[in-house]
Amino acid sequence: MDIDGASEPKETILLFLHGVGNGDPEDRWRKQLDSTLQRLGYPALSDAMVVVPKYAHALKGFDEKSTVPPVTIAQPGREVARINRREFERRIGALEFRLGRHQPGNGALGGQLVIDAAMALPAFVQARNYLSNDQIRAQVLRRVLGALPRAGRVVIVAHSLGSVIAADLLRRLPAELEVAGMVTIGSPLASARFEVDKLRDALKEPPTNLAWWVNFWNRLDPVSASRGVSSVFPWMIDFRVDSAPSTHVHDAVQYLDDTR
Repeated sequence: MDIDGASEPKETILLFLHGVGNGDPEDRWRKQLDSTLQRLGYPALSDAMVVVPKYAHALKGFDEKSTVPPVTIAQPGREVARINRREFERRIGALEFRLGRHQPGNGALGGQLVIDAAMALPAFVQARNYLSNDQIRAQVLRRVLGALPRAGRVVIVAHSLGSVIAADLLRRLPAELEVAGMVTIGSPLASARFEVDKLRDALKEPPTNLAWWVNFWNRLDPVSASRGVSSVFPWMIDFRVDSAPSTHVHDAVQYLDDTR
């Protein structure tokens, strides 16, 4: 069932953050994830608690002035950071053992030029707005936070611009809400064009509220430009998704069809 943050769930919830476009009103991502989970022998999401904030309209303009939510997860001191990094790497190592060897990618020739050109197109105005307009960014972040409980556990699945929002959100979550894991797909975070509010400096170390982070990229996806997010955040891991050439190679459905 979907929840709106009014109650505090006892079990882990799933948060899905969409990218640009119409926000996938039919939740095709969920249908595909259901199908993939069942193919792998896992239960579907029918009984899971799922939060799916819709903020496509909020990416186009703001209704009223707002401020970017404050940072609630401060950067730890040196000793705490060292211990947190060691524990984080232990969990990441277990994931790599299960999923396969880390695949950061080398980057596509001219990939940054493609991203720069695409960002000038009308189709990407929502992404430009989030990166350059603090009112819109604040509105989106507050909409997501308003859909979440104040305590518990959450797993984040974030697609495309949603991965930028997720990374931006990590340090602004309620202190008692643990991120049990984060999966990003089709992420543009490796591109300097998607740096927001000195995010790279802020996440030099894994946040203390994050258990693990895995990113999936596709060598045919121009948004990821054949490069994983670990090129920016070296403490997380990347895996490559291979698919046949398609005009929908960047779609969340395509990524969630992978059975890794």
